[in-house]
Amino acid sequence: LFSIIVLLQTTLIFSQEEKKVVGFFDGDNLTDTLYAKDLRFIDEFRDKDISYSFKIFLGNGKKQEFNLPLGYESVQISSPKKGYLEIYQWKTGSQGFEQYETYKFNSEYDTWILQKIVTENSEGKEKIYVPEQAIRIDKN
Repeated sequence: LFSIIVLLQTTLIFSQEEKKVVGFFDGDNLTDTLYAKDLRFIDEFRDKDISYSFKIFLGNGKKQEFNLPLGYESVQISSPKKGYLEIYQWKTGSQGFEQYETYKFNSEYDTWILQKIVTENSEGKEKIYVPEQAIRIDKN
């Protein structure tokens, strides 16, 4: 029993650590660093619609911060090409799915704008959402 308690505490501690991702998130040739923190296990965020906190330190010295209401089993962040930020999340099981949210940096707004969300359910059926109006990543 003691071993199980120690294992659970260790898992929670590791799940609360910030994850670091390096890429070219704002589209210039300077390396940017993104830090993502899982807030799902922190009491003050338990009843709020915030699951992850993000900080991006851009190569030009600027800092961007935003929160997202993601809360699935796993989340990965990447920059598949310059100027893009992609969030991949999935859930396993009969109600499982995979989802890609793709954002593109927009210098006019000085933030990332949602380009599309592609969701595939456990049966392999794909659904694509493309917003008609600009949706800023920092306004979720």
